[in-house]
Formats: sequence, C-alpha cells, structure tokens
Amino acid sequence: MGLDEIFARADALRAERGGRSDTIATSVPVGSFVVPAMDVAQIGGGDTRTGGEILGLVGASVPETPSDAAFQEIRISRGEHVLPPAAAEA
Repeated sequence: MGLDEIFARADALRAERGGRSDTIATSVPVGSFVVPAMDVAQIGGGDTRTGGEILGLVGASVPETPSDAAFQEIRISRGEHVLPPAAAEA
C-alpha cells in the first residue's frame, strides 16, 4: 500500500488480521504520525471508520508532502491512521 493510497483514502486502514498486529507494510514520509486504532475509534465516537474519515479531513487540510521528502518503511495495524508530517506538527 503506497503513500498516495493511505493519504487519499479518508478511511482507517484494514488488514486481514486483528488490531495491533502490525501486518500492513507501507512507506511514509519521515515525521508522519500513526494514530493508534483505539484513538481513531474514540475520535469517531466508538467507530474506527468515522474516526478515519475525520482524520482524513485533517490530513487533507494540510500542505502536500514534498515529492523529495525522505520516506521510511513502517508496519501498521488495522484501524490505525497515518497523518502526514504537516498534520502531525500542527
């Protein structure tokens, strides 16, 4: 799953395994912040899908990550949401 897919979707990430399994390999800009699934659910009033939609709006409201930004490989879990560096710094 690429960065464009992560930031373009206003949805929490899903995987075949349960939460906290870190089964989704992806590449994100250095300085990104991974919001834990529990927090995503709390933001969404107990629903990770709603929380992901809200966080997607936050990520969409900040400047795009420069194309020459440094990236790092990470593993995340189902229901977690990645915020770009500009949103993480706000």
